Amino acid sequence: MKPLFYKNIIFIFVLLLDFLAFHKSYGQKIQMLNKGETTEFSLYDICKINDNEFWTGGKSGILIKIDTLGNIENIKYANSNSTILKILKHNDYVLISTADGKIYKYCISTSKIKKYEFNKHFKKVAFYDMLITKNGNILVAGGYYRIAKGKIGIPKGVILKIDSNFVKEPEIVWKSNLSFVWSLLEQPKSNKIMASAYHFLKSKTTILSSENNGNSWEKDAIAKGLIHKLVPNGDSVLYSGCKNIFYKKNGLMGNLNNYLKITKQTGCIYSFLLFNNNIITCNNDGSLSIINKITKSIQNLKFNNNFPVYDIIRISDQRLCLVGHAKMIFFLDINSSTVQSKDIQNYQQNN
Repeated sequence: MKPLFYKNIIFIFVLLLDFLAFHKSYGQKIQMLNKGETTEFSLYDICKINDNEFWTGGKSGILIKIDTLGNIENIKYANSNSTILKILKHNDYVLISTADGKIYKYCISTSKIKKYEFNKHFKKVAFYDMLITKNGNILVAGGYYRIAKGKIGIPKGVILKIDSNFVKEPEIVWKSNLSFVWSLLEQPKSNKIMASAYHFLKSKTTILSSENNGNSWEKDAIAKGLIHKLVPNGDSVLYSGCKNIFYKKNGLMGNLNNYLKITKQTGCIYSFLLFNNNIITCNNDGSLSIINKITKSIQNLKFNNNFPVYDIIRISDQRLCLVGHAKMIFFLDINSSTVQSKDIQNYQQNN
C-alpha cells in the first residue's frame, strides 16, 4: 500500500488558544491553510498509529495519514467504497471497520492489507465501534446500517465477537431489534467491558457490561438520551451524545453517577477529550464546546462553515487534532502563551 499526496481537498485550521484563559475566557486565531470541498464526504474517526502518525477515515473508504506537523497523505487501497466507521491499532496491525459489515486488517511491518467479508446477513450491519479484548478477540458493536447514516429503520443492534484470525463467522453475543449499540469501552482498572445501547422507543440508553471478555452481557445502568461515546475517567465513565434521535438539536454530556448536562442547540456531541479540568467536545453544529468539569460552565467556539465535527485526538502535549464533515481537519494548539502568526508558517501541506 503506497500513500499518495492528498491535494486540494482538505480543510486544516490551526486554532491558537491561550491556555491561561481556559478556565474563564479564551481567545482564538483561525487560519485556513487550504480550501476544502463542500461535498458529502466526511471523516468519522481518527486513530494514533505511532507518535508521529495518525490515520483518519470516513465516507466511501477515504483513508488519510496525518503527522504532527500537519503533513497529509491519502492512503491508497482497494476499498470498494465502503465507508470507514472505526480505526483501531493493536500491536502490529490496524483494524478498520466499515458501514457494510467489513473489516480490513493492515499489517504495519509488511504494509499488506487484507479484507474480511462475512455472510450476507452482515452486509447490512454497520460495524460502528471495535475493541480488542484481553484474550485477543475482536468485539464489534453496531446495528442496521441505515441507523448509522441517520436514516429511519429497525435498529437491530448487535455486539459481535470475532476471533483475531478471522477463521469463523462473527458470533452474536448480544442483540436487540429496538436498540443500536453505539460505543464500546474497556475499563482500564478492571476486567469490565461496557457498551451503550440506545432504545429508540424509550429514548434511553442501556449501559451493558461484561466481565468475561464479552462472552455474555448484563444490564449495568440506564441513562437518559442517546449515548454515542463512552470514555473512562478514573473510576467513573463519562459519556456524550444527544437528548434523543433528533441529533441536530440538543447535545448532552454526563457520567454514570447521574451528572447530566444538556448543551442547547449544539446538536449531538459525537466525541470528546479530557484536558485538565475541561472537556473539549465535537459538536454536530460545527462548534467545539469547552465544559468545565468543576463548575459545569460551557464556552463555545463556533466555526463559519457549520460542518459537523466528529472526532478528536491528542497528537502531542499541546496539540489536538479534530476531523469532520467535508474532509475537514483541524489542529488545535493549546499553549501557555500567545502564539504569533509567524509560528504557523511551518504547517504546510505537501504538494
